[in-house]
Amino acid sequence: MLSEELRNFVQTNFNFRSTLFWRHQDQQLEKFQSLFDTIESQPPTELQRRAVILDERRNLVVAGAGSGKTSVIIAKAAYLIESGVCQPEDVLLLAFNADAAKELLSCLHEHNSIKHQPFVF
Repeated sequence: MLSEELRNFVQTNFNFRSTLFWRHQDQQLEKFQSLFDTIESQPPTELQRRAVILDERRNLVVAGAGSGKTSVIIAKAAYLIESGVCQPEDVLLLAFNADAAKELLSCLHEHNSIKHQPFVF
């Protein structure tokens, strides 16, 4: 009897949290749609947009060539700044090599909300 009550409690709370999570994501997608639509010449897909608005302290983007990693990273930085989560000087972007770092810098300079000069190692 207790295990069934516990199972029902967990199920109910999980569904409630899940519903809040998806509702929040949908609201953020709607609120920042113009940012995502104009962030780059090829706007991020819905899945990429959801990855951008996911609220994690640290993010590691790993994907194959041509899959939109740079676009997601630029969108994430712009989203964090425009949503007021952080200031431009609080964002640290790391790239695997010098060419990737140059591409990130180039994309950053094209976007209006990111006005500071990032450090490149």
